[in-house]
Amino acid sequence: MTFDRHSAFRLLRTTMIGLAFASIAQGNAALAQDWPSQPIRMIIGFIPGTSPDIVGRIVADKLGPRLGQRIVVESVPAGGGTVANDMVAKAPANSHMLLMLTASHPGTVATRKSLPYDPVKDFAMVTKVVAYPMVLLTKPDSPILSHAPKRRPTNYPGAPTPSAAFTICWRN
Repeated sequence: MTFDRHSAFRLLRTTMIGLAFASIAQGNAALAQDWPSQPIRMIIGFIPGTSPDIVGRIVADKLGPRLGQRIVVESVPAGGGTVANDMVAKAPANSHMLLMLTASHPGTVATRKSLPYDPVKDFAMVTKVVAYPMVLLTKPDSPILSHAPKRRPTNYPGAPTPSAAFTICWRN
């Protein structure tokens, strides 16, 4: 599956419309709070110029005018995204912060003995922004012939499907 520029923008437009409807669907209580009341910080745990950064800036440019607030994209490139995740997890509940998670989030959870945040309880998924297919390759003479999961995957925000994805999460 390939995306040309037109398809990518159509996907982005559809995602933005879905995000707008999701915000409206939060109910009258959310509408009564007049959110957002200040600029929004979108935290990305990777260096500028990487795919999450580029996607985050595209989303911020399109979503900010729709919400009537500026979205400031901040790169916090340390610990494979763990520092950024912890920063958002420990922020006050109404801190106007969004977190761009990538498909590496489940890998981080699986390979770390402990994390300074709870990857399930500390975040609420807002929307999946981008999904693309992934391919696992090996050398032709490798003994690895297939990838079969040994156990059922855990269900948590950002859990990968057969594709990689960028997901926007909100602090729970």
